[in-house]
Amino acid sequence: MHRRFFAFCIGLCFSTLPLSAQTQAGHHDSEHSFHHHHLSFFSGATSEFGEPGASSNRNTWHTIGLDYEYRLNRLFGVSVFAEYLFASHEEFLLGLPVYVHPWGGLKFNASPLLALVYEAEASDAHKTWHNKFGYRIEAGYDFLFDHYSITPIINFDRVDGHPEINYGVAFGVGF
Repeated sequence: MHRRFFAFCIGLCFSTLPLSAQTQAGHHDSEHSFHHHHLSFFSGATSEFGEPGASSNRNTWHTIGLDYEYRLNRLFGVSVFAEYLFASHEEFLLGLPVYVHPWGGLKFNASPLLALVYEAEASDAHKTWHNKFGYRIEAGYDFLFDHYSITPIINFDRVDGHPEINYGVAFGVGF
């Protein structure tokens, strides 16, 4: 019984080799064709790190955003994005990232950030808009389905000296 099962497993492995080779060849061809334009919708969360030992300073907010990337070539791209944080205050993040696509769907970017924040400077003051500046470092991986993509993303943001982590999934289309 064990010999027949072992022979069946070996036969199954060898019978799938041609199919595997065709799949790899098809994937290889699609890797070489990329879209110069990519538009995506992001949904995720942004979490503050807060001060060490002060758990009351840590908050997490739902975050949505839009991103447009123009691929200069297979390796580099430039982008513009906007995000909105559903926080106790209103906050928009705007950035101009430069992307690096080193291999497959893997991508990294670095970006200056402009945060437009609507909040009160003191507890008894009225709310006003403030500009805050920072930067973002991002890593993600594009899973491609024809000209559509699903991309898990993680970002490290530092805005006005405060560290935040931003994570979620982007759904995009290349054209």
